[in-house]
Amino acid sequence: MPKHILNEEAIINAGKTFIAKEGFGALSMRGFSESMGVAVGSVYNYFPSKGALMRAIIASIWEEILAPLRNLDTCTSFAEAVACLVAVLREGEETYPGILALHADQLPGKERSKGRAEMNARFDALKAHMLTLLAADARVRPGVFGDGLTPEAFIDDILTLAIVHQAQDKASDHALRKLVENAIY
Repeated sequence: MPKHILNEEAIINAGKTFIAKEGFGALSMRGFSESMGVAVGSVYNYFPSKGALMRAIIASIWEEILAPLRNLDTCTSFAEAVACLVAVLREGEETYPGILALHADQLPGKERSKGRAEMNARFDALKAHMLTLLAADARVRPGVFGDGLTPEAFIDDILTLAIVHQAQDKASDHALRKLVENAIY
């Protein structure tokens, strides 16, 4: 990669390509910089540690994976939005194997808390969006929520199920959609 286009964005994009091809476990500063055709010091100019590089790459991957979910407003029901969520997560796991099982807690040192905060912010925004969709779904059966089950807890559980099952390659959009339909309609 020519030095005149080496910048943070170019490094992150190259990191995403590297991760998609080699996996997270293969990332080392030396191996990664060699794959880019630059000196390891050039990468360190932008990212002071492997942890900082990993955090930036993971954040960019999650942003890419979750971007299509901004269009959930086009879904005709909450159940359809859940099916879209599962499909997006499945595609993300196919493109970046292991991303759904990778947690901010696996980042080294001081990057851990930064990564956790970034991840939480992304998922909080997704949960808020899904909460709006759930509230707007006129098909939701009256009295479904209450007695310890809040819409927020329901969305947390659905999101957790979607991520865990996709990470384990067990979920289909049909199964989780049917679970949602049976629970709230």
